[in-house]
Amino acid sequence: MTAEYVTTQKQLEQALASARKRLPAYQGLLDFYGPVFEAVEASHKNAAPAPVRLSSDRIEKARQGGFPLVSPSEFFMDMDAAETLFHQIVSIARKTPGKWAAFAEAVSKTADASHATPTGFFENFLNQNDPFFADFAGRYGVDLRMLTLVVYNSVLPSLRRCAEQLAAYLDRETPWEKGICPVCGNLPGLAVLEENGARAFFCSFCYHKWPSRRLFCPFCENTDSGSLQYFYSEAEDGYRVEVCDRCGKYIKSLDLRALSHPVYPPLELLTTLHLDMKAREAGYESAGAFVME
Repeated sequence: MTAEYVTTQKQLEQALASARKRLPAYQGLLDFYGPVFEAVEASHKNAAPAPVRLSSDRIEKARQGGFPLVSPSEFFMDMDAAETLFHQIVSIARKTPGKWAAFAEAVSKTADASHATPTGFFENFLNQNDPFFADFAGRYGVDLRMLTLVVYNSVLPSLRRCAEQLAAYLDRETPWEKGICPVCGNLPGLAVLEENGARAFFCSFCYHKWPSRRLFCPFCENTDSGSLQYFYSEAEDGYRVEVCDRCGKYIKSLDLRALSHPVYPPLELLTTLHLDMKAREAGYESAGAFVME
C-alpha cells in the first residue's frame, strides 16, 4: 500500500504520532515542531493572499525561456494570517523548555526596543534581505537560524496558497526538466518516489511538487548513472539519500510505496536529520534552502 500525503488534521496527527513512536530520539524536536506544523496547517486552511494574475506575455516568455514563473519577492502574502501565525509560533516556543524558550524571551524583549514588526520581517524575508536579519540578530542577541525558521513558517501558508494559484499557469504539455522549481526557481528540498515509481521533487521554498527523471541531479543536472548513487539505512525501509559525485550535493528521498504512515514533507525533512549527518560525514553537501536543521 502506498503512503498518502497529509491533507487533513487527522492525518497530520497520525503522522506525528507515528514519528514519535518510531523515532524516540526526535521527541525533543517534535515537542516544538509538532505544534508548529499543526498551527501552520490550520493557518493554511484560512490563508487568503491576493489572487495571482500573470500576463499572457509573461507566461509565454517563461515557457519559451524555461524560466520559473515568479521570483520569491513576487509572492503575495496574507499579512494578517502570517502575523497571527508568527505570534502563535513564538507562543509555542515560549512553552518549549531550553533554547526555544530563550529565543521567545529574546524576541519579546526586542519587540519594543527594535521597533521591528512581523510584517517587516516578512517583507525582508521575501526580498531575501539576509543582511537585515544578520544585523537584527547580532544587535539584539536573537538566534539568527531560529528567527529565520519562525519567519519562514509564518509565511509558509501564504507561499503554498500562492504556489497553488501559480501552478495553474504552468505548461502541462511540456515536461519541466530543470532542477529548480518551475513556480519560484528555488531548489528542491525533498525527492519522492510515488505509487507508479515516478520521481518528483518538493520545492524547499513554496512546496510545489513537480515530476523529475529518475536519474537526475537537480543541483548540477547530471544524468550520468556512474556518478549518481544513493545510500540508505537497512533499519528504515523507504528512506534513502541520493548523492551526486559530480557536484558533491545530496537530496533525501522517500519511497511512498514502502511507507505506511501519512507523509507530511516538512515532518519528513525534520525526522531524517540523521541522514543529513551521514551524508555530510561522507563529504556531501545539501543545496536546498530552508531545510530543517
